[in-house]
Amino acid sequence: MAVLSSSRSRRAWLAVLLGLLATSALAQGPAAEASERSDEQAEPEQAEQLEGEGGSEGRELEAEADAADAADAPPVAAAEQPATSKRSGSLTTRSIYRRTAGFYAGCTAVLMPLWEPKHVDSLLRTVRSPKLVRNGVLGAASAVYNVRQKHMIPCLLVHEVITDVSADVTAQAFELEFGDDKDDDDDEAAVSPAARVPEPVAEAEVEAASGEKRLVLDWKRVGRSTTVALMSDDFPFLLWSRGLWVLSERLTTRVKKNPKLSPGTVRALTHPLTISVGKMIITQLVYESTSNALYLSLQALFRGMG
Repeated sequence: MAVLSSSRSRRAWLAVLLGLLATSALAQGPAAEASERSDEQAEPEQAEQLEGEGGSEGRELEAEADAADAADAPPVAAAEQPATSKRSGSLTTRSIYRRTAGFYAGCTAVLMPLWEPKHVDSLLRTVRSPKLVRNGVLGAASAVYNVRQKHMIPCLLVHEVITDVSADVTAQAFELEFGDDKDDDDDEAAVSPAARVPEPVAEAEVEAASGEKRLVLDWKRVGRSTTVALMSDDFPFLLWSRGLWVLSERLTTRVKKNPKLSPGTVRALTHPLTISVGKMIITQLVYESTSNALYLSLQALFRGMG
Protein backbone atom coordinates (compact mmCIF):
# COMPACT_ATOMS: atom_id res chain seq x y z
CA MET A 1 0.00 0.00 0.00
CA ALA A 2 2.86 2.33 0.71
CA VAL A 3 4.34 1.51 -2.64
CA LEU A 4 1.05 2.20 -4.43
CA SER A 5 0.59 5.47 -2.63
CA SER A 6 4.12 6.57 -3.46
CA SER A 7 3.69 5.66 -7.12
CA ARG A 8 0.38 7.54 -7.27
CA SER A 9 1.96 10.59 -5.69
CA ARG A 10 4.80 10.45 -8.18
CA ARG A 11 2.32 10.23 -11.02
CA ALA A 12 0.39 13.18 -9.64
CA TRP A 13 3.50 15.26 -9.31
CA LEU A 14 4.58 14.23 -12.77
CA ALA A 15 1.20 15.23 -14.20
CA VAL A 16 1.39 18.57 -12.41
CA LEU A 17 4.91 19.11 -13.77
CA LEU A 18 3.86 18.23 -17.32
CA GLY A 19 0.87 20.56 -17.02
CA LEU A 20 3.08 23.39 -15.92
CA LEU A 21 5.47 22.72 -18.78
CA ALA A 22 2.62 22.64 -21.31
CA THR A 23 1.15 25.85 -19.91
CA SER A 24 4.47 27.64 -20.10
CA ALA A 25 5.01 26.38 -23.67
CA LEU A 26 1.59 27.60 -24.75
CA ALA A 27 2.22 30.99 -23.11
CA GLN A 28 5.63 31.43 -24.71
CA GLY A 29 4.42 30.55 -28.27
CA PRO A 30 2.22 33.66 -28.95
CA ALA A 31 4.72 35.89 -27.20
CA ALA A 32 7.52 34.65 -29.47
CA GLU A 33 5.36 35.10 -32.55
CA ALA A 34 4.44 38.64 -31.46
CA SER A 35 8.09 39.52 -30.85
CA GLU A 36 9.04 38.13 -34.25
CA ARG A 37 6.29 40.14 -35.92
CA SER A 38 7.33 43.32 -34.10
CA ASP A 39 10.94 42.69 -35.16
CA GLU A 40 9.86 42.21 -38.78
CA GLN A 41 7.84 45.47 -38.71
CA ALA A 42 10.63 47.39 -37.01
CA GLU A 43 13.23 46.42 -39.60
CA PRO A 44 11.52 48.22 -42.60
CA GLU A 45 10.83 51.26 -40.43
CA GLN A 46 14.46 51.45 -39.41
CA ALA A 47 15.51 51.00 -43.03
CA GLU A 48 13.18 53.79 -44.15
CA GLN A 49 14.45 56.03 -41.36
CA LEU A 50 18.06 55.39 -42.34
CA GLU A 51 17.23 55.97 -45.98
CA GLY A 52 15.44 59.24 -45.16
CA GLU A 53 18.36 60.48 -43.12
CA GLY A 54 20.77 59.57 -45.91
CA GLY A 55 18.57 61.24 -48.56
CA SER A 56 18.26 64.47 -46.58
CA GLU A 57 22.01 64.54 -46.09
CA GLY A 58 22.49 63.93 -49.84
CA ARG A 59 20.10 66.73 -50.74
CA GLU A 60 21.88 69.10 -48.38
CA LEU A 61 25.21 68.19 -49.97
CA GLU A 62 23.78 68.78 -53.47
CA ALA A 63 22.36 72.16 -52.43
CA GLU A 64 25.70 73.20 -50.97
CA ALA A 65 27.48 72.11 -54.18
CA ASP A 66 25.04 74.14 -56.35
CA ALA A 67 25.51 77.20 -54.14
CA ALA A 68 29.28 76.87 -54.43
CA ASP A 69 29.06 76.59 -58.23
CA ALA A 70 26.82 79.65 -58.40
CA ALA A 71 29.22 81.62 -56.22
CA ASP A 72 32.22 80.61 -58.34
CA ALA A 73 30.48 81.44 -61.65
CA PRO A 74 31.52 84.83 -63.13
CA PRO A 75 28.82 87.52 -62.77
CA VAL A 76 27.11 88.65 -65.95
CA ALA A 77 26.19 92.31 -66.19
CA ALA A 78 22.52 93.04 -66.71
CA ALA A 79 23.24 95.47 -69.50
CA GLU A 80 25.32 92.88 -71.40
CA GLN A 81 22.56 90.32 -71.71
CA PRO A 82 20.23 92.33 -73.99
CA ALA A 83 23.27 93.61 -75.91
CA THR A 84 23.97 90.19 -77.35
CA SER A 85 20.42 89.63 -78.56
CA LYS A 86 18.99 91.87 -81.23
CA ARG A 87 15.27 91.98 -80.80
CA SER A 88 12.99 91.87 -83.77
CA GLY A 89 11.93 95.31 -84.96
CA SER A 90 14.87 97.18 -83.44
CA LEU A 91 17.02 99.42 -85.66
CA THR A 92 20.22 101.32 -85.13
CA THR A 93 19.96 105.09 -85.04
CA ARG A 94 22.17 105.32 -88.13
CA SER A 95 19.83 103.01 -90.02
CA ILE A 96 16.83 105.10 -88.93
CA TYR A 97 18.46 108.31 -90.19
CA ARG A 98 19.38 106.73 -93.53
CA ARG A 99 16.00 105.14 -94.19
CA THR A 100 14.02 108.18 -93.09
CA ALA A 101 16.08 110.52 -95.26
CA GLY A 102 15.74 108.29 -98.32
CA PHE A 103 12.00 107.83 -97.81
CA TYR A 104 11.38 111.53 -97.32
CA ALA A 105 13.50 112.57 -100.29
CA GLY A 106 11.74 110.12 -102.60
CA CYS A 107 8.26 111.18 -101.48
CA THR A 108 9.18 114.85 -101.81
CA ALA A 109 10.48 114.32 -105.35
CA VAL A 110 7.17 112.71 -106.33
CA LEU A 111 4.65 114.81 -104.41
CA MET A 112 6.39 118.20 -104.44
CA PRO A 113 8.40 118.55 -107.68
CA LEU A 114 10.58 121.61 -107.36
CA TRP A 115 11.47 121.98 -111.03
CA GLU A 116 9.24 122.42 -114.03
CA PRO A 117 9.72 120.04 -116.96
CA LYS A 118 11.52 122.69 -119.01
CA HIS A 119 14.10 123.11 -116.24
CA VAL A 120 14.62 119.35 -116.13
CA ASP A 121 15.12 119.29 -119.90
CA SER A 122 17.63 122.13 -119.69
CA LEU A 123 19.62 120.30 -116.98
CA LEU A 124 19.69 117.06 -118.98
CA ARG A 125 20.93 118.88 -122.07
CA THR A 126 23.62 120.61 -120.02
CA VAL A 127 25.03 117.30 -118.76
CA ARG A 128 24.72 115.87 -122.30
CA SER A 129 22.70 112.85 -121.30
CA PRO A 130 21.71 110.36 -124.04
CA LYS A 131 18.53 111.11 -125.89
CA LEU A 132 16.83 107.93 -124.69
CA VAL A 133 17.61 108.77 -121.06
CA ARG A 134 16.58 112.40 -121.52
CA ASN A 135 13.22 111.45 -123.03
CA GLY A 136 12.48 108.95 -120.25
CA VAL A 137 13.37 111.32 -117.40
CA LEU A 138 11.55 114.22 -119.04
CA GLY A 139 8.42 112.13 -119.56
CA ALA A 140 8.37 111.03 -115.89
CA ALA A 141 9.01 114.59 -114.66
CA SER A 142 6.21 115.96 -116.85
CA ALA A 143 3.73 113.33 -115.64
CA VAL A 144 4.53 113.99 -111.98
CA TYR A 145 4.34 117.75 -112.46
CA ASN A 146 0.95 117.53 -114.20
CA VAL A 147 -0.51 115.30 -111.47
CA ARG A 148 0.72 117.66 -108.80
CA GLN A 149 -0.73 120.69 -110.59
CA LYS A 150 -4.13 118.99 -110.95
CA HIS A 151 -4.26 117.69 -107.36
CA MET A 152 -2.25 120.28 -105.48
CA ILE A 153 -4.11 120.20 -102.15
CA PRO A 154 -4.23 116.37 -101.76
CA CYS A 155 -0.54 116.11 -102.67
CA LEU A 156 0.28 118.83 -100.19
CA LEU A 157 -1.65 117.11 -97.37
CA VAL A 158 -0.06 113.73 -98.09
CA HIS A 159 3.35 115.36 -98.05
CA GLU A 160 2.54 117.00 -94.71
CA VAL A 161 1.63 113.62 -93.22
CA ILE A 162 4.91 112.14 -94.48
CA THR A 163 6.76 115.11 -93.01
CA ASP A 164 5.15 114.64 -89.59
CA VAL A 165 5.87 110.90 -89.53
CA SER A 166 9.49 111.41 -90.58
CA ALA A 167 9.96 114.16 -88.00
CA ASP A 168 8.73 112.05 -85.08
CA VAL A 169 10.75 108.98 -86.12
CA THR A 170 13.88 111.12 -86.36
CA ALA A 171 13.08 112.75 -83.01
CA GLN A 172 12.90 109.35 -81.30
CA ALA A 173 16.33 108.45 -82.67
CA PHE A 174 17.76 111.81 -81.56
CA GLU A 175 16.33 111.42 -78.05
CA LEU A 176 17.94 107.99 -77.72
CA GLU A 177 21.32 109.03 -79.08
CA PHE A 178 21.76 112.50 -77.58
CA GLY A 179 19.05 113.15 -74.99
CA ASP A 180 19.50 110.33 -72.47
CA ASP A 181 23.27 110.49 -71.90
CA LYS A 182 23.19 113.88 -70.20
CA ASP A 183 20.27 112.93 -68.01
CA ASP A 184 22.00 109.71 -66.96
CA ASP A 185 25.19 111.60 -66.13
CA ASP A 186 23.28 114.08 -63.99
CA ASP A 187 21.47 111.28 -62.16
CA GLU A 188 24.69 109.38 -61.52
CA ALA A 189 26.38 112.51 -60.21
CA ALA A 190 23.51 113.11 -57.78
CA VAL A 191 23.69 109.57 -56.34
CA SER A 192 26.59 108.40 -54.19
CA PRO A 193 28.63 105.46 -55.53
CA ALA A 194 27.58 103.25 -52.62
CA ALA A 195 23.89 103.83 -53.31
CA ARG A 196 24.04 103.13 -57.04
CA VAL A 197 22.05 100.08 -58.09
CA PRO A 198 22.26 98.66 -61.64
CA GLU A 199 19.06 99.48 -63.48
CA PRO A 200 17.48 97.25 -66.15
CA VAL A 201 17.89 98.32 -69.74
CA ALA A 202 14.94 100.34 -71.03
CA GLU A 203 12.57 98.71 -73.49
CA ALA A 204 13.43 101.12 -76.28
CA GLU A 205 17.21 101.10 -75.69
CA VAL A 206 19.45 98.20 -76.61
CA GLU A 207 23.19 98.43 -77.11
CA ALA A 208 24.36 96.53 -80.16
CA ALA A 209 27.59 94.54 -80.08
CA SER A 210 29.32 97.25 -82.12
CA GLY A 211 28.41 99.93 -79.56
CA GLU A 212 25.66 101.53 -81.69
CA LYS A 213 22.39 102.19 -79.95
CA ARG A 214 19.30 100.37 -81.16
CA LEU A 215 15.73 101.54 -80.95
CA VAL A 216 12.30 99.94 -81.18
CA LEU A 217 10.15 102.69 -82.67
CA ASP A 218 7.06 103.70 -80.73
CA TRP A 219 4.51 103.76 -83.56
CA LYS A 220 1.76 104.70 -81.12
CA ARG A 221 3.64 107.90 -80.40
CA VAL A 222 4.18 108.46 -84.14
CA GLY A 223 0.44 108.23 -84.79
CA ARG A 224 -0.36 110.54 -81.88
CA SER A 225 2.18 113.17 -82.93
CA THR A 226 1.08 113.04 -86.57
CA THR A 227 -2.57 113.46 -85.65
CA VAL A 228 -1.81 116.37 -83.33
CA ALA A 229 0.35 118.06 -86.00
CA LEU A 230 -2.40 117.76 -88.59
CA MET A 231 -5.00 119.22 -86.24
CA SER A 232 -2.89 122.01 -84.78
CA ASP A 233 -0.67 123.07 -87.68
CA ASP A 234 -1.20 121.47 -91.09
CA PHE A 235 -4.91 122.03 -91.66
CA PRO A 236 -5.01 125.39 -89.85
CA PHE A 237 -1.99 126.64 -91.79
CA LEU A 238 -3.73 126.01 -95.11
CA LEU A 239 -6.67 128.12 -93.95
CA TRP A 240 -4.36 130.74 -92.49
CA SER A 241 -2.31 130.99 -95.68
CA ARG A 242 -5.40 131.34 -97.80
CA GLY A 243 -6.89 134.01 -95.54
CA LEU A 244 -3.61 135.90 -95.27
CA TRP A 245 -3.16 135.88 -99.05
CA VAL A 246 -6.68 137.21 -99.63
CA LEU A 247 -6.10 139.92 -96.99
CA SER A 248 -2.76 140.98 -98.48
CA GLU A 249 -4.26 141.25 -101.98
CA ARG A 250 -7.09 143.42 -100.73
CA LEU A 251 -4.72 145.68 -98.79
CA THR A 252 -2.42 146.00 -101.81
CA THR A 253 -5.34 147.03 -104.00
CA ARG A 254 -6.49 149.64 -101.50
CA VAL A 255 -3.00 151.07 -101.09
CA LYS A 256 -2.61 151.43 -104.85
CA LYS A 257 -5.99 153.17 -105.13
CA ASN A 258 -5.38 155.55 -102.23
CA PRO A 259 -4.87 159.05 -103.68
CA LYS A 260 -3.38 160.43 -100.47
CA LEU A 261 -0.23 158.31 -100.73
CA SER A 262 2.71 159.31 -102.85
CA PRO A 263 3.94 157.00 -105.64
CA GLY A 264 7.09 156.21 -103.69
CA THR A 265 5.12 155.22 -100.62
CA VAL A 266 2.82 153.06 -102.72
CA ARG A 267 5.78 151.29 -104.34
CA ALA A 268 7.41 150.67 -100.94
CA LEU A 269 4.21 149.33 -99.33
CA THR A 270 3.28 147.11 -102.27
CA HIS A 271 6.75 145.73 -102.91
CA PRO A 272 6.88 141.89 -102.71
CA LEU A 273 9.59 142.04 -100.03
CA THR A 274 7.45 144.34 -97.87
CA ILE A 275 4.43 142.09 -98.26
CA SER A 276 6.46 138.98 -97.42
CA VAL A 277 7.99 140.54 -94.31
CA GLY A 278 4.58 141.76 -93.17
CA LYS A 279 3.10 138.27 -93.61
CA MET A 280 6.00 136.74 -91.69
CA ILE A 281 5.61 139.13 -88.74
CA ILE A 282 1.86 138.57 -88.51
CA THR A 283 2.28 134.81 -88.81
CA GLN A 284 4.89 134.64 -86.05
CA LEU A 285 2.93 136.83 -83.65
CA VAL A 286 -0.53 135.42 -84.20
CA TYR A 287 -0.49 132.06 -85.90
CA GLU A 288 2.63 130.44 -84.44
CA SER A 289 1.72 131.31 -80.85
CA THR A 290 -1.79 129.93 -81.23
CA SER A 291 -0.63 126.85 -83.11
CA ASN A 292 2.05 125.98 -80.52
CA ALA A 293 -0.39 126.33 -77.65
CA LEU A 294 -2.90 124.09 -79.44
CA TYR A 295 -0.20 121.55 -80.26
CA LEU A 296 0.95 121.22 -76.64
CA SER A 297 -2.62 121.00 -75.36
CA LEU A 298 -3.56 118.25 -77.81
CA GLN A 299 -0.37 116.32 -77.06
CA ALA A 300 -1.17 116.35 -73.35
CA LEU A 301 -4.80 115.38 -74.03
CA PHE A 302 -3.96 112.47 -76.34
CA ARG A 303 -1.16 111.25 -74.09
CA GLY A 304 -3.57 111.22 -71.16
CA MET A 305 -6.05 109.20 -73.21
CA GLY A 306 -3.35 106.57 -73.82
